[in-house]
Amino acid sequence: MTRPGFTLVELMIYLTILGLISIGVFTAYNFFVTSSIEARSVAELQQDSSLSIDPVRKSFANADSVTTLTSGGQECAITTNMDSTERTGLSFSTSQKLTVNNYKGPGGNTPRTVSFWMVQTDQASARSIIGMGAEATDEKFLIYTDSNGGVIALDSLGKQLRGTTDIVDGNWHHVMVIYDSTLSDNMTPQTVSMYIDGKPETLTATNNNTANLDTDNTSNNVTIGGYLTENSFTGQVASVKIWHRALSAAEVWPEVLSVNAFNRQGLELELKLTDAFTDTSSNAHTVSGFANPMYTTLVNSYARKTAYAFATSANNSALHTLWKLDNNHRSTDQSLNRCTAAKAANRWTKTSESH
Repeated sequence: MTRPGFTLVELMIYLTILGLISIGVFTAYNFFVTSSIEARSVAELQQDSSLSIDPVRKSFANADSVTTLTSGGQECAITTNMDSTERTGLSFSTSQKLTVNNYKGPGGNTPRTVSFWMVQTDQASARSIIGMGAEATDEKFLIYTDSNGGVIALDSLGKQLRGTTDIVDGNWHHVMVIYDSTLSDNMTPQTVSMYIDGKPETLTATNNNTANLDTDNTSNNVTIGGYLTENSFTGQVASVKIWHRALSAAEVWPEVLSVNAFNRQGLELELKLTDAFTDTSSNAHTVSGFANPMYTTLVNSYARKTAYAFATSANNSALHTLWKLDNNHRSTDQSLNRCTAAKAANRWTKTSESH
């Protein structure tokens, strides 16, 4: 005859399982009824999130609101107006620039990508940010801010290309300039792409010259914060990266979101400029030009967005940060932000800002 009930050991195991389940449910509940939730991402594992754009290791503690939802058994927290991210960069004035020793940059008409973070407040005149090449027609490659509108511009001394976004506003901005010579030798809006904070710029040429780009890479070293004797930069610059190839459009956002270079193929220079002059590319270039460098930390208001963070009740030990880098999953359409097991498993975060 079958004996009903449990043995003492079975009962203890059963009660233990119930206890663990209740603790897990309470943990999940506690995460979403308090505002001290911290989202974690891959970039946090890189030990330095000071340059990563939102969302990267974002504290929800000071959010204006935390809303809790339940959808298909998934817990979902929505926060708005989170604290801005602080970023640190090397401070430049009109009397100094940084020279990368024994590095001339990509030469001729070879493909290249230049990426950096910057903040500028002075718009009195054009300001040189990163320069290479020689002061000769088509042999120059200078990225600067134009005094007319505070936009990013590119100068080859044969043609200038200008963007449309005014970034001289005292906030940190990410800038990427890509030249793809596989399309043409000319420096045109078709061969050059500019991205501000991950968004493509509309480019216009300021003259009708046909510039067959032929950057000199024998005369002058790459400079940051100035170019030869031209107008030097005033503000902060950080995370300078130069690739000897044209990054694709799909590679732009991963670089914006990452502290270290996300894709190191063709990377020739990587200077964080947050507390040292170390080149963390495989070339280990040295630099000169600063006797007493000063690093300034400023709040980046660009990071103020609405973030959606998701977690499953199956694993409550930490908030699951859901992470996605492609543009198709960044939308203001909240129907795309539903909490589902598949999204939770993919560990992705999205923002309400459409890119």
